[in-house]
Amino acid sequence: MRNDDTPAGGEGAAALPAAPEELLERLAERFEALGDERGAELAEDLYERSPAVMRELAGHVSGAGDPEAAALVEALWTALADDGVLEAARYEDGGIAGAEAWLRRAAEAGHPPAMSALAGLLFDLGRHPGAERWWRRAAAHGDTGAAGGLGALLERERPAEAEEWYRVAADAGSGFHMFVLGNLCRGRGRLDEAEDWYAAAAAAGPPRAEDAAYNLGVLLAVRGRADEAREWLCRAVREGVPDARIHLALLERGRGRAEEAAEWLRREAEEGSSRFAAAHLLAEWSAGAGDTGRADAWRRRADRGGPGEMVRLGVVLDEHGLADEAREWWRRAGGQGDARVRMDLGSLFHGRGLPDEAEHWYRAAAEVDDCGAAAMYLGELLRERGRTGEAADWARRSAAEGQPGGVLLLGRLLAELDRADEAAERLLPAAEEGVPAAGHLLAGLLAARGEDAGAEEWFRRAAETGAPEYLGDLGVFLLERGRSAEAEPWLLRAVDAAQDPDRLGIGEPGDLTALYGLGLLCAGQGRADEAFAWFERAAEAGVPGAADRFAALLDDRGRTAEAAGWRARGTAAGA
Repeated sequence: MRNDDTPAGGEGAAALPAAPEELLERLAERFEALGDERGAELAEDLYERSPAVMRELAGHVSGAGDPEAAALVEALWTALADDGVLEAARYEDGGIAGAEAWLRRAAEAGHPPAMSALAGLLFDLGRHPGAERWWRRAAAHGDTGAAGGLGALLERERPAEAEEWYRVAADAGSGFHMFVLGNLCRGRGRLDEAEDWYAAAAAAGPPRAEDAAYNLGVLLAVRGRADEAREWLCRAVREGVPDARIHLALLERGRGRAEEAAEWLRREAEEGSSRFAAAHLLAEWSAGAGDTGRADAWRRRADRGGPGEMVRLGVVLDEHGLADEAREWWRRAGGQGDARVRMDLGSLFHGRGLPDEAEHWYRAAAEVDDCGAAAMYLGELLRERGRTGEAADWARRSAAEGQPGGVLLLGRLLAELDRADEAAERLLPAAEEGVPAAGHLLAGLLAARGEDAGAEEWFRRAAETGAPEYLGDLGVFLLERGRSAEAEPWLLRAVDAAQDPDRLGIGEPGDLTALYGLGLLCAGQGRADEAFAWFERAAEAGVPGAADRFAALLDDRGRTAEAAGWRARGTAAGA
């Protein structure tokens, strides 16, 4: 691992061309000189900028063992960071591990786009401390994309600093981050600033100009500036933003222009994506005007969309500042007797931080519809609210309805209530029926009771599914029992599986504890350089305890300033 400013590939790499096309030409010539037909074919194919070809080419060169070809490929990988090829490479099957290795070398050689791309990759893998480190280094070199990445990374935990970074990106001309700042300022009640940022984002063009126009129109409507709101909402309609016509209808109706309002709704009902929600409003307005025939016609059309469209209409009304009307539509939707809609309402209010309303709708779905999924969601909500005993009752009901998630929730809750024996008894049937998460939980309970044979059996069964967290936990279990030779393959498989984009959604961390376990294993076997690399990755991933362990290794190598930085991060994270 390089830590100086020498470009990867040695001093000679500085003389290499910077443009990808020139590098490809040089590489093809090198392969021809070597008589390497497959290498020449790959170099030719890469003119199409395929991440899959880049990965194959990197592997091919590594196997060929030619230093000049390796230096050319490394320079090419760095150059392609500027072209955005690596953005695609992150998410293609098998691309993440290779991308990280090459990007890290380019980043450590001082290439800002590679630093930023590496940070984005680490962020996607859930390794946030490492992402922050590299985004900060890229931002120090003036990379505005890195500034925006830092904003996204820090928004939850350090919102004031996140806003500063968003401003850096927006001031550099990023329309997307202007839009983000508009949303942020609106959410914090700084509406004048929100207006300014939305207007700037709308003027900046893609990718979020149309959404900025829509949000600005809605905000101006709520603030009573109807003429300006109409202008922005008309632009949103022209650019195809869903629900813009409904907001225009509400705006015109609020100004006493009933016919213009109805016309906007009719157009939406005929051709828009919110046609059923528009039909609901037309039915309501027609009935209010005494036109029962037209009201019935629109109601029949609206009913084809189901009660979920009432929920959608309520969201639009709430955006427009019509909270009472929104709640009335949500009440109607929930009264239709559809458990799915009631659960959606519970999720809506839960996401808005309104637990009383969320509990009401989850409870309605669970009690009235006898819905096992709703009972599970209600149990999870009650657990969050500290009502563990009541949560366990609903989890038990969910489990009785055959919900695997209910069984798992019940097992966790019983363990939290110090009823581990009962938890194991509840989890065993689900584990035997092949529910891996139940077997995994059961293994943990058995291990805590000192029943190693049973624990190992269930850890192994769970690990056979290939899920990284199960692979890693089996490896750690074996490592803790002094069985290092058996543990290492499982830990390595956990790391590999956690990097598979087809197995994990973007942003999921996978089994990060395997990184720390591999560090411990290598350290115990005297494999110091390998231990250093694994502890560094674990520290970057935010694994508890890893930052302090990595800092100690940096101290041993005389890198005390870096060590102090990692200790500070570990303390801040509670590691």
